[in-house]
Amino acid sequence: MVSLTQIQEVPPKNPILLVGPSGSGKSTFCEQVILQNLAMDRPAIFVTTEYGPSEAERTLKEQGLSKVETGMLNYVDAY
Repeated sequence: MVSLTQIQEVPPKNPILLVGPSGSGKSTFCEQVILQNLAMDRPAIFVTTEYGPSEAERTLKEQGLSKVETGMLNYVDAY
């Protein structure tokens, strides 16, 4: 098993399965990975299952998301 500190920079084209109990920081970790990838000009897909894309974007903006180029951030609404 890999710790969160070992995967701070997620390698491109590698899927990650992130599991843990409620409140363990899974969502925060995923938001930070998205922000980090966008900062490195890597496109990201945000799959939301607990709220809609507008709430996901608001949450990312609270975490520091600024203007994003078209096509760099896409949402999949599984809510």
